[in-house]
Amino acid sequence: MTATRSAKLPALQTLVLGCLITGTILVSIVAAGNFAILDAERLPRAAERLHAAGADNVRFALRHGAGELNRFYFLLWNRVQLGLVLLFLVFEWLRSRGKRMLRLWVGVAVLVLAAAMLFYFTPWIIETGRSIDFVPAEPITPERAAFRTMHGIYMALDGVKLLLAAFLVALTFRD
Repeated sequence: MTATRSAKLPALQTLVLGCLITGTILVSIVAAGNFAILDAERLPRAAERLHAAGADNVRFALRHGAGELNRFYFLLWNRVQLGLVLLFLVFEWLRSRGKRMLRLWVGVAVLVLAAAMLFYFTPWIIETGRSIDFVPAEPITPERAAFRTMHGIYMALDGVKLLLAAFLVALTFRD
């Protein structure tokens, strides 16, 4: 590989990691915002029109809508982030050719997290989330408790993925 081409790889890797980090943060903000925005108290004109359906039904419908948006965004983002991590790994392989393995192994760890989120956690959260959308928040059902636990694990893994991606950015400029 030419020196010019190999010099561009760290910049491309940083761009890919920047997209991964930024996308993860933005999807989290959007997900939290959807529930806040689609609240009957914040949408008085819509609530007036839907009043005939009953306050509880309006609340459930709006929360269901926010949940469906979040399910769509997380599924889409998990697919995109898996592609980004694979792209990073291709660039890393072209760059290092097995000489510097730390970046490669950290990238593989991020890939494993992204794959687990896409293929295991997200489908489970989507299915369980839909099953509890119209169940009252209180008392907490076993399904809702399991959902909260799994969602918490997902968020923790997302945090670990973010930290590893930031570590990869630092490693990218190390040599």
